Amino acid sequence: MTVRENAIMQADSILCAMSDRQKRTVALRHTYGVAALCAMLAAKRGLDVQLCELMGLMHDLYTFKTGHKNNHSYNGADMARIMLKRAGMEETQYAIIANALYNHSAKAYVHDAYSELLKDADLLHYYLSGKATATASNSKLKRLQSVLDELNIPHDTLALTPITELPSEPFSCAKLAQVAQELLSHGEIRASRDNSRYMAIIAALPDDSAFDELCNSWCAQFVFYCCELAGLSIPIRRSATHDRFACVGAWVSFGKDEGFYTDISQIVPQRGDIVICNRTHILPEAPEGKGTFDHIGIVLDFDGELLTVAEGNYGGTNRSAITKRPIDAHIAGILRIPDGYTYDFLSHNFMTGERVEPMRL
Repeated sequence: MTVRENAIMQADSILCAMSDRQKRTVALRHTYGVAALCAMLAAKRGLDVQLCELMGLMHDLYTFKTGHKNNHSYNGADMARIMLKRAGMEETQYAIIANALYNHSAKAYVHDAYSELLKDADLLHYYLSGKATATASNSKLKRLQSVLDELNIPHDTLALTPITELPSEPFSCAKLAQVAQELLSHGEIRASRDNSRYMAIIAALPDDSAFDELCNSWCAQFVFYCCELAGLSIPIRRSATHDRFACVGAWVSFGKDEGFYTDISQIVPQRGDIVICNRTHILPEAPEGKGTFDHIGIVLDFDGELLTVAEGNYGGTNRSAITKRPIDAHIAGILRIPDGYTYDFLSHNFMTGERVEPMRL
């Protein structure tokens, strides 16, 4: 079996596993429609036809597998990168696909030729299916008209009504604390497949192995879930060079890179902070550095001596808790995300993590 055949087989299995017949039909039509348009545009523009076909085939698989639409392009890039790497594809090839998937929702911006092709094919399929004519944003309208002109498709009778895309409710520390407190006010959450509250926490992770991998290790994923509910829109992984936010270390590196992380000796914790714990699940005689930054939670209160913290996987017991923690050697630092903060998805290349500044269309 070739790498391409392997990737197609995996995509087929995801689509065919969708339980809702109507949603499965829509997914199949859109997926294979976009894949065909990608191949056609690639032939016209002198790009790799088979690579572009795979790009179209995989562009929305994340949503179809997880049911999550938020940030599907960014999270789908990570899912595709892993799938294609495991299928044996060369990094130079799956990097093109992953970056294109990462960029394909940013239709108001200009990226590399493969990213632009996927954006055009995606929008063109919606238009040809009669689904992109009533509420197109200004950027989508401009892009659609451009690709229709390129293909000599008449559009004199297009009745597109440009709209202004409304911003979402902003993130705040107060909201983060409220979300975490309300989640755990209904009783502890135990990590089991038949617990819908726990499965919702890990649902953003597309891997079949996610449940087993997070066993006794889901504190960071709990924080990620609470942040999303509180209005913080972030990907499951910043770039291929970073860990996923399901890892405590990813939160630390994110906090340090953004200037949000402060050593506990230099800050007074407050409600809505994210507390980073150090060496909480290892023996005292473990080598220095082993287990550093191994637990995380959301601060609900600080009385000057004790932190009240909402946590997933409390004490490595695979259950949630609202607990008290003293400020001691196990408290490493505080990550305080500013109210109103928005994550800049387009500031870097997904595969390399290098900073980029895409132009507006």
